[in-house]
Amino acid sequence: MGPEPITGRSDSADEEKSKAVASLRYYHPISEAMVMKRLSPLVFSTCTAITVCSLLNTNTVAASSALTLSSPDRQIQVSIAIKEKLDPYPAGNRFYYSVAFHRKDIVLDSPLGLDFKETGPISRDLVIKKQDLRTIQQNWQTVAGKSKNVVDHCNELHLWLEETNPPHRQVEVLFRAYNDGVAFRYYLPPQAGIQDFRLTSERSEFHFAGNHTAWAAQYGTYTSSQEKEFDRITLSQVIPSSVIGLPMLVQVDEGA
Repeated sequence: MGPEPITGRSDSADEEKSKAVASLRYYHPISEAMVMKRLSPLVFSTCTAITVCSLLNTNTVAASSALTLSSPDRQIQVSIAIKEKLDPYPAGNRFYYSVAFHRKDIVLDSPLGLDFKETGPISRDLVIKKQDLRTIQQNWQTVAGKSKNVVDHCNELHLWLEETNPPHRQVEVLFRAYNDGVAFRYYLPPQAGIQDFRLTSERSEFHFAGNHTAWAAQYGTYTSSQEKEFDRITLSQVIPSSVIGLPMLVQVDEGA
């Protein structure tokens, strides 16, 4: 089967538990795998990967502090901050990320968040309690694809977030910066505030710096064969009622 369809603002209900998977304005079932987003120099797409995490410490990061993660070749930068922005952004202090390539903005400040049916959203009034930065350089072999040997080389920033207000729920977010892309995921650690749950909506967003060309499989419904040609469109044609299959490819203009 192909990937799950997406909607412009992704509303879904899934009763599986354990891990919330990162996505951008699309729904993917909660699973042991991570859905990773990769940003190449001029093309934005998606792929799937399984990785491992490390644990270590540092200090709490204030709402106004910004963190930066760079690719090994330092051509891609991911900026991360908890801050409050004006309309059309949602109200309150929220967790934002942005992506730049060759010092040019590709993805502007974009909020992240998860909505739960039983306990409400985790999206605002968060503080970074701990962070861990590490470099990953390893090889692995794939059973299918163009190349047998795959090089996994990136810098990873692991963030531990916690609500400042009761019930003080926790969520971890991991960012990876490769020489050819960016990836992120959510992880829900075991905690009293979140036991069995239903994830009703994922509020991960991409705010691109321009109305770029995209190639999208426009399913139009959740009951489809998931087989469709990829139409050439612009990002402004993706609206909240759109049902789009993945992967979705976005071409960033050469002059962006």
